[in-house]
Amino acid sequence: MQQGFGEEVLPSVKPGEKVKAGQIIGIDGASCSSPVHATVNGVVKDVCRIERFGQETGAVVIESDGSNDWSKMDPVYTDFRKSTPDEIGMMLYVSGVASLGLSGFPTSYNSSPLQPEHVDSIIINAVNSEPFAPSNEIMLAGEVDKFLDGVEILKRALPGRVEAYVGINDRDKEIIKEMEKAADWLHIHPLRPKYPQDHDAILVRTILGREGSVSDVRAVVLDVQSVLHAYDAVVEGKPVIERIVALGGSGFRENVFLKVRVGTRLEQVVKSLSKSAEVRYICGGIMTGVACDDLSIPLDRTVNCILALEENRDREFLSFLRPGIHRGSFSNAFLSSLFPALGKKLDTNVKGEYRPCIYCNYCETVCPVGLMPYLLSKYVTRDMTEEAERHRISACIDCGLCTYVCPSKIPLMKHIQEGKARDGVG
Repeated sequence: MQQGFGEEVLPSVKPGEKVKAGQIIGIDGASCSSPVHATVNGVVKDVCRIERFGQETGAVVIESDGSNDWSKMDPVYTDFRKSTPDEIGMMLYVSGVASLGLSGFPTSYNSSPLQPEHVDSIIINAVNSEPFAPSNEIMLAGEVDKFLDGVEILKRALPGRVEAYVGINDRDKEIIKEMEKAADWLHIHPLRPKYPQDHDAILVRTILGREGSVSDVRAVVLDVQSVLHAYDAVVEGKPVIERIVALGGSGFRENVFLKVRVGTRLEQVVKSLSKSAEVRYICGGIMTGVACDDLSIPLDRTVNCILALEENRDREFLSFLRPGIHRGSFSNAFLSSLFPALGKKLDTNVKGEYRPCIYCNYCETVCPVGLMPYLLSKYVTRDMTEEAERHRISACIDCGLCTYVCPSKIPLMKHIQEGKARDGVG
């Protein structure tokens, strides 16, 4: 009952009730939230509380009847260019599209802390700097016209003059050419897919040169799939009931893209592709995703990537010599720096023991927002809240690069997240 940006909503159905895919089963116009839909046709078996990624939320359990049809929303705006901003905004809200993105999409229906009239820019994130993220070739295959209409729909949902930008992987040359030919109103920015270029804050800074809070930058950032959902909602009357999910990593027999109904349990998605070896599942990117120990959790409308990494609990032979032939190393301390052509392994070994900070400044070097993570970590672990705030702890974007490069294996990002949570920032 809580999916994407916004507050949890209360269920509006009861056990034993028949529901159709696309039917709203939870809504709350008073809170900053978006409706939740049934994603399959069937019978409500239970209305309960579940734990998901360490947080408790309400849930509706539906037993599917196996059919694939869904209920179309009404009205639909096939000719969306004749529709008013409020009409389009209503469809984005009712469909669940307004809950997508880190801060939601602003409508007059209390779907985001931003007000529609305060937004002057829409940025589409098509950079894909995360390994295994859904690629533009897959998402936009034969769908470029639909994508461009989706961007225009989002523009028309906001009053006043709104500019649209797309930050796109510079390797997608054919897609860029197609967009340039079809939409002279779209500002296209080919970007090198170097992590974390596709993070909202970095993308806004790169394209608009703005920094600060959501209200300060006056921009909404959405990914390619969200734009396609906007088209489906307004033109075809289809709510967000399914997602294209990328499955990748050493724990799968092959890397694939699946169309998955929202609410499907993780185990149902991965069971046919997982290797027999012990694996660890991660929802989200390799750097910032959340480990999933409970395979019964349902996938929500924000999941677009599931990773499976082979567990490696073995101690490395002659580990005290730090051989690391297949290990990535920011400091070039391992043999892998002498053999760049050798592939790197994706497993879950922690690759070293925890040690005190040696003040190497690697974390400060890689921080994309100019922080000193080692210092913030010390402030947080010592409950020095004022000092952490003075050194801009709230500016951290949780990219995880500091933890990745730390030769002492200090969980810097975790410490900073804990500090932001204490201050009500994270």
